[in-house]
Amino acid sequence: MTARATETAALSKIVRVMMSVALLIGMCASAPMQAQASESVEVTVGDDVPYAGYFTTRMWADGEVAYCAEPAAGTPAPGIYSKSDISDGDLAAAMWFSYGAPGFDASMFPDTWYDGSGWSADKYTVASHVLLSYAYQGSKADAVFGTSGDFEGWARSELLGTTWKSIK
Repeated sequence: MTARATETAALSKIVRVMMSVALLIGMCASAPMQAQASESVEVTVGDDVPYAGYFTTRMWADGEVAYCAEPAAGTPAPGIYSKSDISDGDLAAAMWFSYGAPGFDASMFPDTWYDGSGWSADKYTVASHVLLSYAYQGSKADAVFGTSGDFEGWARSELLGTTWKSIK
């Protein structure tokens, strides 16, 4: 594959991932609507990912990994939702570096999970959920909603401190 073809493929993936995440951020509490060609996306909801006394839910938008950025809101129902644009640079950066996105880099995250254990796909999913929640809502308290005190302290210091500075 040529360098140009590789770059085009990577940019296409970036756009799809960003649109998927933007969609879920904008519709966490919205109701499904009728499909409208390229103006909509199909959301699939998977299993819950428990962490620190709370959970997030695996989701996909047109087959791409997607996240809800409002932990206090209920998981959206599977269905067809309208797309929305992203204009916030911090949110776009958080989406780029999230688990499942082309820019994901494990070295940007803390050395260990909040309990001292190693990282896993589920833990990177949770960390990305917290970072995207912070980028979208602008509140550390909202980003760690429902979690234990140990996790909250670690997340505020490590994810929303050190890791966030690396993303920006």
